[in-house]
Amino acid sequence: SHSTHALLSEQGSQQSSYLTHDAIWDEPKALALVDGDAEFLAEIAMLFLERIPVLWSALSDAITRADSEAVVQAAHAIKSAAVNFSARTTVEIASNIEVMGRNESLLDINLASTRLKHNIAQLESELREWTKFR
Repeated sequence: SHSTHALLSEQGSQQSSYLTHDAIWDEPKALALVDGDAEFLAEIAMLFLERIPVLWSALSDAITRADSEAVVQAAHAIKSAAVNFSARTTVEIASNIEVMGRNESLLDINLASTRLKHNIAQLESELREWTKFR
């Protein structure tokens, strides 16, 4: 049907938009946040790479336990960590999850957390690559 086709093409374009490089993080904006200090940004990136598995597992556990309060805290922590890199999509999805936790509406949370996990993995790999040359 027409509506199914529209939905599929919409999902397709949504997916491709968050797979493009600049959607993962914005290097010029991230550097601007630290007054162009690439060395300092690299330190923040290393810290992020160290902490993100812990933050992710806290969110994952909270979702498994359906603990709304813990979901809010964990999603907020991930959002705060990703903001440093102007990682728009990661920040946006984490924000949505935070709102779901606040509203105690965890129905769509699995889809959102799958997208977040995928995004974080891309952010990790790009930051790992970026820090190699700093």
